[in-house]
Amino acid sequence: MWHSHFMSFAFGLLITAVCVSIYLLPTLIAIAQRRHDIVGIFLLNLFLGWTLIVWAGVLIWACIMPASSVHKSNNTPIDIARRRYASGEITFAELEEITKNLA
Repeated sequence: MWHSHFMSFAFGLLITAVCVSIYLLPTLIAIAQRRHDIVGIFLLNLFLGWTLIVWAGVLIWACIMPASSVHKSNNTPIDIARRRYASGEITFAELEEITKNLA
């Protein structure tokens, strides 16, 4: 008897987590992109996201990259290699090799 109640509770919790994740998807995208306007996206998403039109608009806003990030001046090969090392894409030895080859 308790097993079926536990499974119902667990399933309900899973469905709730999925629904909240979908509802907050624009905010999660903004966080992942490290946008400067996360607070605005979050507040609109939280309070007006239940209206499907606002949710779709906030999702588009979160997905569109801001103009300031399109033309960055730190896109030299060394900077790209450093970012790749910081994100774990390459090892320190690979970073040193790239730095040595570019110098």
